[in-house]
Amino acid sequence: MFGCMRLASRISELKKAGHVILSLRHETGVAVYLLLEGREC
Repeated sequence: MFGCMRLASRISELKKAGHVILSLRHETGVAVYLLLEGREC
């Protein structure tokens, strides 16, 4: 459980810093987090 709490805290930090994070959750409760990165042309 400690690892999950640390992950949630880190995701919150990244969002506050302006990063875009896509969160996908399966009906069984499994979650996947994707850190989206944009590149300027």
